[in-house]
Amino acid sequence: MLMGTCSAFPSLFKPFSLHRFSTGASRRYVFSGIQPTSSWVSLQSQFPSVLYSIVDLHSITQSQDPALLRVNILVMVASLLACGIDPETSILFQQSQVSEHSELSWILGCLASIPPTQTPASVKGTKHKQKNEGSAVDILLYNNSTRKVKSLRDPSKMSKSDPQKMATVNLLDSPDDIVLKIRSGCTVEAAGLDTGKYKQLVEEAMVVRLTPIREEIERLRGDRRHLERLLAQGAHRARELAAPILKEVSHRVDFY
Repeated sequence: MLMGTCSAFPSLFKPFSLHRFSTGASRRYVFSGIQPTSSWVSLQSQFPSVLYSIVDLHSITQSQDPALLRVNILVMVASLLACGIDPETSILFQQSQVSEHSELSWILGCLASIPPTQTPASVKGTKHKQKNEGSAVDILLYNNSTRKVKSLRDPSKMSKSDPQKMATVNLLDSPDDIVLKIRSGCTVEAAGLDTGKYKQLVEEAMVVRLTPIREEIERLRGDRRHLERLLAQGAHRARELAAPILKEVSHRVDFY
């Protein structure tokens, strides 16, 4: 997948959190989370334990169509697999299937204090607080200690925060859409090349790289049961890591 100029995920998804590295002495984990509403593949060879989470709990801080959300989750699974995520060596799971996320989020929400000057005064502020709590949970559950993708339209923004459809190249984009987005993107300077020639090289490279990925996504989407089975297996493996952390937290807050 390509990093630095585009988010290589379908437009229905927004990258939520990238590489969070653990500091535990016994084992090092990397946790990557993606909202269902960027090269992570190489992490599998760099670290012994990598978790890829589809953070659907984060996504419902905004109103969602339940049916569409479910579709988006499975498309994301297919996208990650098509890009090279190996569910045998890594842990690929759906956040809501690991109940420890919700339980620890509730505990943090009850106990974590906010300075009076930062107390949310609106629904928007409350949602921001919920997202922060959720992010903290993602880190704590896997004993974790970001590389970001720029918008094509406005490099001062991250691609995930730019609402313009033309700001992001997505895995499911057709070759024509990719070319259009690159050509309409902001002007860049390249040593020895004029802007037009440079963009042409980028267009060609992205079409060649993304076309087989798009085709593989469509193939995988045709086997819903396979995708759901992989998520169930991943959730089981994630719970094995998260459960001891939640148990320790529960003990520290005197639940038992």
